[in-house]
Amino acid sequence: MSKALRVAIDSRPLAGAGRVEDTINLLGHAARSIVRVVSKITERPPEEICRKAGIPLLLAPSIKAGLDLDWSDPKQKAAAIQILERQVSSLQQWVDRHLDDVVEQPLRFYLDAVIQVRDQDLETAEDGTVRIRQGVAPDRRVSIRRRTATHPALLLG
Repeated sequence: MSKALRVAIDSRPLAGAGRVEDTINLLGHAARSIVRVVSKITERPPEEICRKAGIPLLLAPSIKAGLDLDWSDPKQKAAAIQILERQVSSLQQWVDRHLDDVVEQPLRFYLDAVIQVRDQDLETAEDGTVRIRQGVAPDRRVSIRRRTATHPALLLG
């Protein structure tokens, strides 16, 4: 009998309408899209926007890589949502302070997406911590992708 390791993968990466993302990725992708659009509007590199806006998680190749934790540990997973929510809030506040006069499409689309994901997926516990809500919201947003790319900033990826 062979001792070779065999791996079966029951899914593959999906794009478009078939893609369903978890809360952390939904917030991360919305935040990354906000930074891309702000970068185009301000003609500043995305890395500079991330640093100034207080969202260093976006400097990592992925949100989950930036969080760098043991995903099998429930305490670390709970801490991850706290960190991400705090940094996404920092980005929103930075945009409000610095771009209040230009918060329009396509930027508004992504800012609204963050609000929607927070409302459907997160709740504040009695101790003030943010956690992922139990259950699934009706008409849950499953992706951040915009249906039509009518603005050049939306074509960035």
